[in-house]
Amino acid sequence: PLNVAAEYVDRISKGDIPVKITDKYRGDFNEIKNNLNQCIDAIGGLVSEAAMLTQAAVEGKLDTRGNVSKFSGDFAKIVKGVNDTLDAVIGPLNVAAEYVDRISKGDVPDKITDEYKGDFNEIKNNLNRMIDNLAQFATDVQIAADQVASGSQGISARSAEMSHGAKEQSASVEQVSSSIDSIKNTVNLNANNAKETAAIAEKAALDAQNGGKAVSETVHAMKSIAEKIGIIEEIARQTNMLALNAAIEAARAGEHGKGFAVVAAEVRKLAERSKTAAKEISTLSSSSVEVAEKAGKLIEEIVPGIQKTSFLVKEIKTSSDGQATGINQIAQAIKRLDEVVQENSAAIEEMASTTNELSSQADQLQGVSAFFKVKKQEENISRIRKKSQPKLIS
Repeated sequence: PLNVAAEYVDRISKGDIPVKITDKYRGDFNEIKNNLNQCIDAIGGLVSEAAMLTQAAVEGKLDTRGNVSKFSGDFAKIVKGVNDTLDAVIGPLNVAAEYVDRISKGDVPDKITDEYKGDFNEIKNNLNRMIDNLAQFATDVQIAADQVASGSQGISARSAEMSHGAKEQSASVEQVSSSIDSIKNTVNLNANNAKETAAIAEKAALDAQNGGKAVSETVHAMKSIAEKIGIIEEIARQTNMLALNAAIEAARAGEHGKGFAVVAAEVRKLAERSKTAAKEISTLSSSSVEVAEKAGKLIEEIVPGIQKTSFLVKEIKTSSDGQATGINQIAQAIKRLDEVVQENSAAIEEMASTTNELSSQADQLQGVSAFFKVKKQEENISRIRKKSQPKLIS
């Protein structure tokens, strides 16, 4: 029996828990056997309890504890110590798990204030830093979303104003273009009229010059006629003198000179009539010469004016041609301006579409940031806004 007992004690000391002794003994040997069997039961139960706790831990059943009531003495202390150890380990892990669970649901808790030691304190500090960073991130995202939303609203409002302005510009450009076309037509008409007027004025100047020459020739002819009329007057005077002499000679001849006296009287009458007609013609010729000379002077005075008018009309035509060219250039510039306005209008519409997309993304961003519920978030947002002072488009 002693050898069996020694063997069992040796095996137990080496961690080999044997089966209970089934041999029959008497007296003290039987007592020793019973004590060894009780020891085997106690140690086996302790090992089984430890194995159970180990398996529970492997399976993630961290709330499983050993049954202290099954043991007594130091074995009970061992089981209780294991339970306390598990509590000490599982407690911080449960807190960490709870915090991670709350964060996963969007509920960002306050920082952990419990005191821990060693690695548990490191875990606590890491969680607290994560809470701070996550709270800051959620706040920053919310502020950024607010700023993006506000900015998109401002851009949208400005886009609407720019779109309205572009439409007004387009209408104004169309109106100006229409006015330019009207002015262009008027200038072209003026240029054509000036061209025709210049031709007419040039012809009038040439006609006036020719008229002046004709008047000069007329004056010269009238003077020549006046000279010839003077000769006729002299002939009439001499004829009158001859008729008078013939009448005197006829009177001397008496009865034989009566017929000749009648002829002399008729010749004298004819000479008087010729003289009177010559005087009248001379008077008319003199008056006509004066009128012709005045007409010549007037034409001489008119010709430079007509020539100057022709020059001015040519200048007007040149100016009108220049205006027409300038108007055409302005019309081209207006056309290009209209194209630019249309391009701006298209760009504004595209910007409005982009702004709407930006606003939609801002709403999504706000929805994402709203998932995280951070205590005192409003205070944080207000604080950060004061620091950032974002400049939004208005």
